[in-house]
Amino acid sequence: MSLRPKRWHLALTATCSLMVAATVHSAPRITELVLCAPDTAGAMRVLVLMPPAQWPMGGFQVRRGNSVLGRIVVDTEARAKLEKSEAEALDKLPERARAKPSSGANMIIYSRLLSDWDFARAAGMGAALAGAGGGRGVLHIRPLKASGKPSGRTLRCHPGSAEMPPAPVKLRAKMKGEGPALYWQALRGKRAVPVLSFRVWRGTGRDALALTKHAPFLPPIRKADDAAYIDLLAPLEQVLTYQVAQVDVLGREGSRASVKIYTTDLAALRPPAKIEVRLEDDSVDLSWTASNNPHTSGYVVERAFLATGPFELLTPKGLPADQPRYRDRALAGGTVYYYRVRSMGPHGDLGPPSDPVAVQPRSTMAPPAPQQLRAEVGNTRVRLRWAPLPSEVAGYIIERRANGSPAWSRINQELWPATRYDDPLGPQTGGTLNYRVTAVSQDNRKSPPSTVVQVRLRDTTPPLPPRIVQASGADGRVRLQVQAARPVADTLHIYVLRGGSAEAPGLVIGKPLNGTDTQYEDRWVKSGQTYWYHLVAYDAAGNRSAASDAIAVRVSAPPMPKPDAPQVHFEAQPLPRVIVQYAAPPKGLTVLVQRSEDGAHWQNVAGPTTEAQAQDLVPSKGSAYYRIRYRAADGSIGPASVSVEVRRD
Repeated sequence: MSLRPKRWHLALTATCSLMVAATVHSAPRITELVLCAPDTAGAMRVLVLMPPAQWPMGGFQVRRGNSVLGRIVVDTEARAKLEKSEAEALDKLPERARAKPSSGANMIIYSRLLSDWDFARAAGMGAALAGAGGGRGVLHIRPLKASGKPSGRTLRCHPGSAEMPPAPVKLRAKMKGEGPALYWQALRGKRAVPVLSFRVWRGTGRDALALTKHAPFLPPIRKADDAAYIDLLAPLEQVLTYQVAQVDVLGREGSRASVKIYTTDLAALRPPAKIEVRLEDDSVDLSWTASNNPHTSGYVVERAFLATGPFELLTPKGLPADQPRYRDRALAGGTVYYYRVRSMGPHGDLGPPSDPVAVQPRSTMAPPAPQQLRAEVGNTRVRLRWAPLPSEVAGYIIERRANGSPAWSRINQELWPATRYDDPLGPQTGGTLNYRVTAVSQDNRKSPPSTVVQVRLRDTTPPLPPRIVQASGADGRVRLQVQAARPVADTLHIYVLRGGSAEAPGLVIGKPLNGTDTQYEDRWVKSGQTYWYHLVAYDAAGNRSAASDAIAVRVSAPPMPKPDAPQVHFEAQPLPRVIVQYAAPPKGLTVLVQRSEDGAHWQNVAGPTTEAQAQDLVPSKGSAYYRIRYRAADGSIGPASVSVEVRRD
């Protein structure tokens, strides 16, 4: 696996900046850097990073205090392992870098030095100093000229820990189109010796095959779904074991982690690129180019009514790999079918589907006429129902015709998919309508029309409200003059409603009037009361009109009769008094007893009362006249009776 130079450059910039800040506490500008740490063999490993233009001709001398630990020079054994062209380019690198400095080229060299310990040794920038790993103290690394004399400033390095890199955490494998891909979690936290590369083996034990000749550069910051390594040459359709070890920049290899994966041949699951379709009268023939992959064991065919599915499996047992064709029979004419094909692996696993291809077979005959058409008549609509057809249809056409009309009118603009339809007519005035239904196939073939169903509409249009032309409350009764709305023939009855206020709905009083009646009299009223009247009309179909405006009527008292003259006499014992006797007053009236000294001026001495007798307990000393009058509930007083003279002895 390789990484693009741009990603190398970005990742290395971040990595080196972190290392510089952590190691030499300088600004994140890469000029010179030394990393060092002991290994398990007791050697001290040292890596020097600096631009190739500054590489010293004589290597580096490494000292601890006054002791010389060794020199860092080109390792001939490591150089011999390089390709010839790569070795020649490495020899010319310092001279070319001095002639044409390039920060981008320097970063690429840094990434190679940081990830490939053998390359660092071959370049003379890294070395394992035998026996020097056990001591303590700061290392001093001095550049040398070709003559062996010091050149430039001395570099310093604080040796890191002898701890090797940990085994990869959460190692997992996943099949991709290129081959098995390996993933593991990036190391967290800062490390004195960064881990920027790894090694991969396929197999187990000593027979494991090393897949990474040179440890690849792996950025310390990467996405979880970025594969760290892909085995492009992995054998397929078998279980493989992979081992991975992380390697730090000093070439120290950590413990291995392992993972197993079944290497499915994803190419064997690729669907056919193109499906050919041939349409017959009652079938569809599908064909495609067979796969030349030896791991493709067969195919399955799927069908749906929509391009997005859901798809049903037509070949549950699959088709052989050498049979790239399928015939689908017993199809509904005019229906659009979508087909797609999946390739099958050696273990029955299915690959992704092909692009769906659409086919619409033609019907061999028109659908049959709909049966059992029936209608239900409501107040504002007609509901039609019919039996579903045994064969699938695209929808139905519903037609309507009034009695006496020669032409049918289609009442649904789009094909109706269900076997129930509501025709919203709104308020009706009666009449007769005829309905019929025609089925339409998916390829637009029409059936014969159904039998005609005839419906008689209800009269649901209410009459206009009647009105009160004139109202009177005289003589203790209410008389209304009413008039039905025109045309009068639309009104069968008029109902009179009486309430206690203009807002009250009122109650129906009395018998209903005929539509032609104009007079109404209400005797069940009380004098002095006010009543509100309004009218409603009903037609012969029972439809009720809106209510008329309410009319207020105040009831006055009826004419009161003149009472007969009372019988009057004086009694001295047990106390002086005048007894007045008369007939009991009519229902609803009371009696007032009046007295006069001169026959011209009268005053009430008793009443109002409903009794047939009254007394004057303060009679005049001389003669006096007595009479009675009737008084109504509204306070009105009727004519006086003939007066009777009484003389006190």
